[in-house]
Amino acid sequence: MYGYLNERLAKTSVIEDAIWKKENSLLRHVRRYQFFFVLAMGFTVVSLALMASHLNSQKDLPAVQITMLIFLPLVMFEGITAWYPNLYSAGKMLLARSEIKTLQEEIQELSIGKVSLDSSIVEISATNVQVKWDDNQHFMTPVSFTLKSGECLVIRGRSGSGKSTLSMALLGLLPYEGSVLINDVELRDIDDLWMYITGSIQSGHVFNTSLRENLKIASPMALDEELLKVLGIVELDSLVDHLPDGLSTIIGDLGRGLSGGEVKRLNLARALLSPAPVLILDEPTEHLDSDLAVRIEDRVLALGRTLIVVTHSGWNRATNTLQLLR
Repeated sequence: MYGYLNERLAKTSVIEDAIWKKENSLLRHVRRYQFFFVLAMGFTVVSLALMASHLNSQKDLPAVQITMLIFLPLVMFEGITAWYPNLYSAGKMLLARSEIKTLQEEIQELSIGKVSLDSSIVEISATNVQVKWDDNQHFMTPVSFTLKSGECLVIRGRSGSGKSTLSMALLGLLPYEGSVLINDVELRDIDDLWMYITGSIQSGHVFNTSLRENLKIASPMALDEELLKVLGIVELDSLVDHLPDGLSTIIGDLGRGLSGGEVKRLNLARALLSPAPVLILDEPTEHLDSDLAVRIEDRVLALGRTLIVVTHSGWNRATNTLQLLR
């Protein structure tokens, strides 16, 4: 991705190596625990067998009591033996909890010095914004725009001009030069930016879970009525009617397959479900039938939300247009 791929691959390789080392360490610990457990169980069985032999030499013990003494440790350790298969999973869960705690601490550190918006978004103003994938070369020419609440800004430009790159910077996913002010607060200084700006990328992911849960990623507390409403906006409500379990139908690689157009509209519906006041949509109606695309555009614009749409075509009713050059 324009010089960024090698860096991402290098970071991924480092992460994979770290995971591999942690899992190997965990396996060694599990094997060590299993060894000591078997040793303890064997020692207990032998000890009780010797005790039974000693007691039997002093006093004739019934065979039932001798048998019970020998099998007692097997019964005692049966619960632990049954838990063998879970040792590795439990260890991974403990490691995951530790990693989550570390991430939470890092997030808290990143939040230091940041500010929260204490009012609804009134205006977004960008001045001489440039985004670059590496430290040596700017990827796009400086851009400036002003977007007020309820307006729609369409970003156009030929392939490779930096439309998606700019949208990623506005989502807080890439560093930028220049200034992006939201209510006179610099975008990079806003805490919990995801609460104010969200969006859909060109190739959104469909998770191997129900249609309902795929949508509720954007709004976990959303009711089924809200899900059906956004599905109606993108004309996927008819799909729900034909699914065997409705919203509970499993989709994705391990479930009911979706066409490219259905995935595109599902990602748009997910973004529309988000309570964030500003939506950044990257090619939301690309490759859709032209009539269907126009109908969806009209419904989305009628919602009156603040929109930034990255597209090659369509969305002609937008309030403002920004043409990117490279």
